Amino acid sequence: MTTARSFQPIQLGGKAGSTAPGILKISEFGLGWKSSASGQKLGVEKQELKKAYWVNSGDSFQLRVEIKGGAMYKFDGFQDEDYDALKEFFANVFKIPFSEVELSNKGWNWGDLDLQRASLCYKVDRKEAFDVPMSDIAQCTANRHEVAVQFHQYDNITTDDNDILMEMRLFVSPTNQELQGLNPAGKSAADNLKDLVVKKADINAGVGQGLLMLEQVPCLAPRGRYNVEFS
Repeated sequence: MTTARSFQPIQLGGKAGSTAPGILKISEFGLGWKSSASGQKLGVEKQELKKAYWVNSGDSFQLRVEIKGGAMYKFDGFQDEDYDALKEFFANVFKIPFSEVELSNKGWNWGDLDLQRASLCYKVDRKEAFDVPMSDIAQCTANRHEVAVQFHQYDNITTDDNDILMEMRLFVSPTNQELQGLNPAGKSAADNLKDLVVKKADINAGVGQGLLMLEQVPCLAPRGRYNVEFS
């Protein structure tokens, strides 16, 4: 078996990825991706690799590569016939697990959150519905039973021909015992989830004490009452 393979056109997934496809090369030393348009590069050495996942994303397939430390890289644009070659390479050369991920297609808007890895994974009926890297999260706030997650806006993504996810809101049941148990000091389940996301996304680093807090300020858009902090 050859110890070097190339796949194209492959797009780097995630908000930090390039909107232009490129070439993914894998060899006995690791893997590397380069954008055909911008020249953006990504390289991962063999010893950093931990697990690989194969995901059917509809009209194509996605390769996910988990590295030691929990971060995940996603590569989109593979075809069904690439599966056998990739599985053999990861098993025999990289010697790491290569497994398939079955996504949920039920379309439910309620489910469970899995924050075990360095991502916010939303599951429906124990199957993944979507996955958001913690590194993409810019801010997270809680208001009563709702958690608002805001995302970084990267310069390499334009709105001309791309839909951009800017914010996501999650309703957290006040009777969620798992989240309530994270902090028995009286905080709500939503506040506990917010604290957990803030910690895992490392978005509180360098933020000092606020100067003034206005509580329960009514807002028209988005409708609701929010705490406004001046710092």
